[in-house]
Amino acid sequence: MAVPPAPDPAVLRPRKLWFWVGGLVIVLGIAGGITGFILGIAGVVNSTSTAAEFDAGEPATFEADEANTDSDTWKLYADQDISSRDAEENCEVTGPGGQVAISDPGYSSETTVNDERWVLVAQLDITETGEYTVECDASTNAGFSVGYGPGLGDNAMGIVGSIAALILVPLLGVIAGLTMIVVTAVRRSRHRTRLQAASGYGPGQYGPGQYGPPGDYGAPPGKI
Repeated sequence: MAVPPAPDPAVLRPRKLWFWVGGLVIVLGIAGGITGFILGIAGVVNSTSTAAEFDAGEPATFEADEANTDSDTWKLYADQDISSRDAEENCEVTGPGGQVAISDPGYSSETTVNDERWVLVAQLDITETGEYTVECDASTNAGFSVGYGPGLGDNAMGIVGSIAALILVPLLGVIAGLTMIVVTAVRRSRHRTRLQAASGYGPGQYGPGQYGPPGDYGAPPGKI
């Protein structure tokens, strides 16, 4: 039986370019997931606005334009690793409603402002807007800052969203890219089969001068 001639790969459709497109979609999906995760985490960490900075032993004032809400809270940061208990014992915040409660925020967080590292140490229970005074004992030997931003719930949602981006975006990219590659391969194979059939060398067909399968049929007269 004659061997069917292989069609020129350049005439097969879809073009091989789609294999590269599928691979590029996979790469972009993975890169997009990683980028989304990094930007999401950075947004959570750096989303607190600073209202005042001060050193231990030196009182500072800040204006609370907004009170704590279900999503945003006032926080106390330090430039050293200080526990919430230390902050409760050595710091004092007073304002329109009197002394403000200082408590454990329930999660850990770090942020960088002007190349300075700040560690979340406490949450401030500010329920009224107005001017507040904050002071921490000099024995802590640390620098402090007060800021307003997302609380535990919003931070948790931001982190969950970042993790979802890290998982789902690459997964969708891999699925879409592999689908394009597989579909391209299958369609090119079918196109190759059609071209071979059109040239007279399809399945069950024989080339010029070729006999059919063994038996008493398909052979030329006088050969039986």
